[in-house]
Amino acid sequence: MTIARFSFLFSLTLGCLELNYGSGGSAGDGSGGVGAGAATGGSAGGPTSGGGGSGGSGPCMPSRETCNGLDDDCDGIADEPDSGAGEACGCTWLTWSDRLYAACTTVGDFDQLACPAGTDLVVLGSAEERAALYVLVPDLGAAAFIGLRQDDDAPQTAVGWRWVGRDNGALVTRDGPLPPWSAGQPNDRAPLIETEPVSLEDGRENCGFLFRTPSGEETMTDGMCSGPDVTRVLCEEQPDDCSSGVACRGVLGCPGVLDCTMPEGERCVPSPSEELCNGFDDNCDGVLDDAVCGCQAFTDPGTGRAYKGCSASVLIDGAACGPGFRLAAPGTADELTFLAGMGAGEGDGKHVGILQPLGSMEVEEGWALLDGTAVPSTFWSMKEPNEGGLGAEDDLQNCARLTALGLRDGECNSQMNGYFCEQIP
Repeated sequence: MTIARFSFLFSLTLGCLELNYGSGGSAGDGSGGVGAGAATGGSAGGPTSGGGGSGGSGPCMPSRETCNGLDDDCDGIADEPDSGAGEACGCTWLTWSDRLYAACTTVGDFDQLACPAGTDLVVLGSAEERAALYVLVPDLGAAAFIGLRQDDDAPQTAVGWRWVGRDNGALVTRDGPLPPWSAGQPNDRAPLIETEPVSLEDGRENCGFLFRTPSGEETMTDGMCSGPDVTRVLCEEQPDDCSSGVACRGVLGCPGVLDCTMPEGERCVPSPSEELCNGFDDNCDGVLDDAVCGCQAFTDPGTGRAYKGCSASVLIDGAACGPGFRLAAPGTADELTFLAGMGAGEGDGKHVGILQPLGSMEVEEGWALLDGTAVPSTFWSMKEPNEGGLGAEDDLQNCARLTALGLRDGECNSQMNGYFCEQIP
């Protein structure tokens, strides 16, 4: 009888660690613990009941680790190499700061991620930890999943990110510090505007990665949650302790600190502050920004779609639209006309989600909505776009603002009199 032929549930209790092992590869086939049930504790302590890989009762009897998804050597981790570093069971292992990490092969789909038993998706606690783990992403142009996921309906690029892990296969939220993003990240860039130096939410890049660019640059970035270029997932040994006092953000961006004294373990304890127009729930009342951003809600009677007009003077990537909304990107003449009549004004206008790719050769080249749809020339005001009246492209005015007379181009780092938001479809 082999493991590969029969599905079964195998419970093994090791100190505080309980491993649930289901159907998987046979011993020695290289599949290791990837796909095994998640650990429900984190102790890498001494042996107790549950006999190694045999499943028998009595003290755990340490033996050499084999690729069977079980903790043969009774240290709380399944399938790791003897030295704590190197290749074993389809994963590359590393020890850093007395913790064991693994980079394991995956199918390139976040929903199918799994880690060896006794480990879970990496939660990065510092820039130093991030830097140390790049050795597990050795190939140029390669990326590795970490345990960072953005809500599908997040309104802005930096909002709605949560550390997550697996509990018996189900995705669960985990507490953790603010993500140590690389400069300019997260940016949620669509293919047609990937070089544009502004950050607008388009709902595409909702997973976090450590990425080694084709030129060798090491970055922590957001990216699409499924794709052929992501072949690894980063996992880490589950700790017993909690690092209290670390900055964190809870639901809707309520700020706080991690507290280790609560009975269930790590928790982000709210620490309310003055509400700002920044896309976060600073005062922890469950409502984002609308009052301080001067937002007024309205609905297009023709389409039933909801919008907001906000009067806060911000840069385009500081526009805070709130849950379920993003910067408006009018795609039809009727929608453009409707928004233009809702307080756009005849001066500089309000920010909208329409961009020109950096490096365009002509003033009218490449202007597109967030989904890449080209902007019709009839959307522009008279003599626009014009690169500030120069009539020649100089890569400065790559963002659009909406006035009562139509679109105008402008610099992305200019503060408009406000912005329009639209309900995420």
